[in-house]
Amino acid sequence: MIHRKTLIRSSGIGAAMLLATVSHLAVAQEAAPPPAQNDQDLIIVTAQRRAELSRDVPISITTVTQDQLTSAGASQLTDIATVTPALRFDSAAAFVQPTIRGVGTAVASSGGGANVGIYVDGFYSPNPLAADFQLMSLKSVQVLKGPQGTLFGRNTTGGAILLTTADPSSDGAGEFKVSYGRFNSLAVQGYATFGVVQDVAMDVEGLFRRGNGFVHNITTGSDRDGRYSNWSVRTGIKADISDSVSLLLRYTHSDTDDPTLLNTNIYVGDDIGGAGTNLPPSLYATKHDEVATGGPTEFLSNNDVIQATLKADLGFADLTSYTQYRDENSLIVEDLDSTAANIFLLHIPVRSKTVSQELLLTSKPGGPLQWTAGLFYFNNKDTWGTRVGTPTAGDPLASIALGGSGTNSKSYAAFADLTYAFTPDLFLTVGGRYSHDRIGDAYYIIPFSGVRTYVPDLKGNKFTPRAVLRYKPSEESSVYASYSKGYKSGILDVGGNTGNKVAPEDRRL
Repeated sequence: MIHRKTLIRSSGIGAAMLLATVSHLAVAQEAAPPPAQNDQDLIIVTAQRRAELSRDVPISITTVTQDQLTSAGASQLTDIATVTPALRFDSAAAFVQPTIRGVGTAVASSGGGANVGIYVDGFYSPNPLAADFQLMSLKSVQVLKGPQGTLFGRNTTGGAILLTTADPSSDGAGEFKVSYGRFNSLAVQGYATFGVVQDVAMDVEGLFRRGNGFVHNITTGSDRDGRYSNWSVRTGIKADISDSVSLLLRYTHSDTDDPTLLNTNIYVGDDIGGAGTNLPPSLYATKHDEVATGGPTEFLSNNDVIQATLKADLGFADLTSYTQYRDENSLIVEDLDSTAANIFLLHIPVRSKTVSQELLLTSKPGGPLQWTAGLFYFNNKDTWGTRVGTPTAGDPLASIALGGSGTNSKSYAAFADLTYAFTPDLFLTVGGRYSHDRIGDAYYIIPFSGVRTYVPDLKGNKFTPRAVLRYKPSEESSVYASYSKGYKSGILDVGGNTGNKVAPEDRRL
């Protein structure tokens, strides 16, 4: 994708009714720029899984460039909400899940997922504990608003977030950044790309962030309960095997030690009286920069991601293969009562392993019929533990097993999306996706029993169609009517120790 010299723009809003949109309308009350005069001013997006001009795509899109992210001081994915209308990120403990136009969820459970899909360079990232990652060599962000079930599948009832990073290049380049701020916060980032041998290029990027946080523990007097230290390294090697075939291999490792989202306090009001706990004020905090805990709060995460992108020019179409493996390990230690009393210190270790494979076939540009077709496979196995404990002098993270749960979620899908130009100004788009989902090997552990109780599998099939009629009264605007459908896959409530089935969630727009 190419995004240069642009404002943050929103284009193409279709909601099963006729709407007009001007693709160069600037958001955030900024004045609209003059019409594009050259190719550098045009915005290219991949919202329909193929490269197209943003003004020609009948989907509501907000595009944010690298320069805009830098100007906004964005260092984490959640920071893009400050420059993206209708987007916010909700967190429950360290589980971070995006919401678009009010469509989202705060529920985190084994086998669950967000209502907004996150894709990095075409790869789906399903783990809410890894959603607020550090932004590395990011070129642009596309936020697609509304159901995206045809082209992006399950768990996109609210929309999708597409992130694009730089490919390795034989044209040597590098960048180094250092910043320092209040509360002893330090951020160091470096990126380099270079040629290895002819037709083979490599890049590597490292990022380190640490700080003391801003919270004060009124019980211990410590100002360091909010200390964090996060680092990540990402490397890739790209080989142009021939004039028509290329292969990009990537490896990413990230290590997180950041209790920021877990440092909470409690509400005190006349309606509940004294924090509702009958505890003395010295045992609970109410100010935004104060905490009082009965033990340490922790969020530790250690993640490894391996990805392979194969691209081939088949002559009549372009083929892209996305192969991914993710191994993500996390530990949450949360003081649920948010007081200094030793009441309830909860430990949640989570292990998530994901394998995904997608084959994408796209037509060559230029003809009256443009199309995208693909096959998708997804397999995610996660195991959750539940432990409770009281810190001791020898082991501040001491705990005993309480329970746990686990699921194995699989999805198979086939999809196609076609746009036909009846005239240079009149277009019809139709598409559909057929998905088969299965949640199996699901179990929960009855508290303190250590015994797994397995529950019956949850299976389901979904068809998510899309249809758009678009008319271009000018090169800078479109008028269209659209219908699209998305769904969120069903859930087995093993986290609630019941195994009850939660039906899939549908949304039409």
